[in-house]
Amino acid sequence: MKIWLRKSDKISENNIEIYYNGQNDRSIKQIMKIIRLYDTRLKAYDDQHNMFLIPIPLIYYIECVDNKVFIYTKDEVYRSHERFTELKNSYASEGLIQINKNTLVNKIHIQSIQIEKECRRKLFLNNDESLIVNRKYSKQFSI
Repeated sequence: MKIWLRKSDKISENNIEIYYNGQNDRSIKQIMKIIRLYDTRLKAYDDQHNMFLIPIPLIYYIECVDNKVFIYTKDEVYRSHERFTELKNSYASEGLIQINKNTLVNKIHIQSIQIEKECRRKLFLNNDESLIVNRKYSKQFSI
């Protein structure tokens, strides 16, 4: 596979074209899915109420605490005004999976999974954080 990257000041919008010979269709579809994920963004706010549009791949996990929804990236924590259930339903197909009653994790950031007591799982993320998967949700992490 060959990849070319060309920078141009003459275009107003980024473009990606993929030429393929029909082989490795599944790989091409995965590449397209990853590229499209960067177009999908969540509206989030910092502590000063500045709004940001966060691409899904930059989100490590989303947590609901006291009915407030927090979005965690590698270095920042943002607030969302959307309800947790709305986020869960809207972005499950984008790789955000529920691991307990109040947490969605972005599966692209899961580094490893450890089996815990009582059928629980512990997820280690690639930002050195860990999250607990409750029994109810552990089937999706069968080892």
